[in-house]
Formats: sequence, C-alpha cells, structure tokens
Amino acid sequence: MDRLDSQFQSDNSLASWPAESNCTPLESAVEAQYVKLLYQLRGSGPGLIRRIGITSSVRGEGVTTVAAQLGQVAAGQGLRVLLVDANPEYAALHQMFGIENQHGLSELLINDNSYDTVFATSIKNLFVIPSGQVEIRAQTQCAVPVLLESLRAQFDLVVFDFPAVDGRFHAAQLLAAFQPLLLVVAKSTPASIVNQAADALTRMNLEPCGALLNHLVAD
Repeated sequence: MDRLDSQFQSDNSLASWPAESNCTPLESAVEAQYVKLLYQLRGSGPGLIRRIGITSSVRGEGVTTVAAQLGQVAAGQGLRVLLVDANPEYAALHQMFGIENQHGLSELLINDNSYDTVFATSIKNLFVIPSGQVEIRAQTQCAVPVLLESLRAQFDLVVFDFPAVDGRFHAAQLLAAFQPLLLVVAKSTPASIVNQAADALTRMNLEPCGALLNHLVAD
C-alpha cells in the first residue's frame, strides 16, 4: 500500500463513505459504494477472490461495521456469505446479529467440532461464526489451512473481522496470510498512525490491498 500523506491520499484507497450503524437497511448511496468495493476486492472471472480480511490501525475505526455491512450487501447480491469474528478480545459480531458466543472460531481452531459454530442470521444468505471462548494461540496455526479450505467449500465469500494492528494481533497473524487485506481508517486517525500500521503489516507479510476511509465510526 502506498504511504499515506497527512490528508490520507493514496492511489490504493478503495472507497470513502460513512458507515451506518448496526445492520439496518443501508441507504442506496452507501449500498452502491459497498457493491463497488465488493467488485474491487473480489475481481472478476475464474480467479474470483473468495475470502477477505478487514483490519484497522487502532481499535474503534469501524472494522466490525464495515465487515458486517459488506457481508450484508454481498448476501443481497446472491452470494452465500460467512462473517468470521477473529477478534476475541473485542468480539462484537455476535451482538450485532443477536446470536450466542459460547462456541465459535477458537473452538474450530483446536479441532473441537462437537458444537455448532456457524449461525444463520436474519438476513438471507448471511451466516456468522462468533469468536468463541477459547484463547487463540500460535499453536493453532496448523489448523488454519484446513479451516479455510473447509469454509471455501461451503461459502462464496468469507469475511474476517480482525483486531486492530496496535492490539493483540496474533489472531489476525494466524488467519490473514492471504489477499486481499483491507485497512479501515477513521477520518480522525492521523496519517502517521496509519503508516505505522501499514509498515507493521508489511513486516508480517500482510501487505494491505488498499484502505477504506470511514467518515462515521459505528463500532
């Protein structure tokens, strides 16, 4: 990703609009922006991208809201969509969609398949895996390729809601070693902080494909 200047101008910025709170029906202009973003992230043709990671420089920039609304719009386009909460410290997707968080991603990563971990939402074609209750450790890394392949077989698009780069980023480090990885940036976040986050991701071989400027933080 290009280094950002003080006004956050980058050729790789994918979109800029206010995120709306929760998962109420989106305004048509906002929905159109998400459709455009979805096309830019997934591409077209036989090489269609089927999983997307979303993170931010610091906590509270709207990652969960963007992930949820991107999933909502993708489901509305007829895709079978799964949202994965990979931010156990600040898990929020289960609250947004009114589901329990007793079992989820962390249980899947330790190969505990004795519980239902994929939950349908009230939105057609949209499903959620909550974060779960078991701490995600580095030892679970070997389970990631198997999990990703399993999800790929069941869903057209999987969207990962990752922690901020400045926080406990080990969960994202385990799961986000793929492209595209989208960086959500609140309008109030200094460009220097965003650049630090981009550099940190690069050191982990997690080069962001672009940045989304969020005018209204809703997480």
